[in-house]
Amino acid sequence: EEQELNDEDEKYSEMNDEISTESIIQQCNAKYESLLKENVDLQEKNCYLKDKLKRRNEKLADAKAKKKELKAELNDCIDEINEAREEIDELTEKLEQQVQKS
Repeated sequence: EEQELNDEDEKYSEMNDEISTESIIQQCNAKYESLLKENVDLQEKNCYLKDKLKRRNEKLADAKAKKKELKAELNDCIDEINEAREEIDELTEKLEQQVQKS
């Protein structure tokens, strides 16, 4: 009878171990699935952020090109202003000479 009780205890102990092992496996599988989904979500977010950064960099490159273009236009305007000043100075000098002659 004692052997029978020991056998029964061992049987329940093995069943308990199996249930415990199965429970651990299920928990691990659930955690794996959760991490897998989180990984997919992070990959999607990473792609979105890469695209956003690419668009930002393109806008920045466009803005730099526009700035360079505007700076060249400004320099052209400054050159024209300086040429006009020189022309004004020359005409003023000629006018002063004519006034002195008369």
